[in-house]
This record gives sequence, C-alpha cells and structure tokens, in this order.
Amino acid sequence: GTYYQVRGARILPRPLQRPRPPFMIGGGGPRVLRFAARNAEIVSFIPMMGATGRPRFGRVGQQAVIERVVQVRKAAGARIDALDLNIWLLDAGVSDAARDFRRAAITIAKRSANAIAGMPYLLYGTRSSIKALLRDRRERFGLNYISVPGQAMDEFAPIVQELRGT
Repeated sequence: GTYYQVRGARILPRPLQRPRPPFMIGGGGPRVLRFAARNAEIVSFIPMMGATGRPRFGRVGQQAVIERVVQVRKAAGARIDALDLNIWLLDAGVSDAARDFRRAAITIAKRSANAIAGMPYLLYGTRSSIKALLRDRRERFGLNYISVPGQAMDEFAPIVQELRGT
C-alpha cells in the first residue's frame, strides 16, 4: 500500500476461511456505511459516538437503524445478497427478570424504559424473547450477524446454538 508493504510474511495461525477471513467495515454515519456496502463482505451498524466516546442515543433507535439499512441496500446495489449485515450490541443480557436489565439500560442510556425497548443496540430478555427478536430483525431488516458484548457471550451461546441454521 501507500504506507506499508509486507512481503514473505508467515501468518500463524492460518485463517480457517479461504482465501481469507471476510472483510468487515462498520460505522454509524452514511459515508462509512456507503463505503462498507460497496467494499466489505460484512457491513456492521455501530451507534454513532459523541466526542466523549459515549453513544449518541438520539440516533440509535429502530427508525435510525432502518434508515441506515436502506442506505446500505441502495449503495450495495446488486451485491446486497452477498453481504452479511451486522449489528454491534452496546449491552445485552439473558434473564427471566427482564426488568433488571431494563433498569441497567436506563442507567446506561439515561432514557425511559419505553425508549430503551426500541433500541436495536441493546438486547435484553429471556432466551425465547431474544430468539424471537433476533428472528424478527433478520426478517425485517436483514440483520443476520450479531456482535455480542464479551460479558454476555456465555449467556448467548445457547441462543446462538438454537438459532444456527434457521
């Protein structure tokens, strides 16, 4: 490239995917998402961040994500069917006591419970309610790839297993 060139490097461990791992580009703004739609194999929707590094919660609701998905579909054109659409979760949790998670989310987002419920970047509930919501998002928006926060991976493992291949 312009800045760095590497020749003869041995990369270990070798990637399982051939010829290479899929290329993911993520962002929250229209310019990055259009670029991702034209160049990546995975387009990741990430909430826009403020100068403090915290999410700008004014543009993270369901309608904002729908608008971004529409932008990506338009920019991708004929290659849209080859893309995976990813959403990066800010926070997530599995429990029978969904109210506990809503309280935590209200603290994180400083928004009401109703506002939190529609934020696609936050995902809380029982295993069955989360599976239903993920299926709905896949059907309605094409979101087929979910990035779960590290602290929720163990809780989400059974959900991933149950949804695999559906």
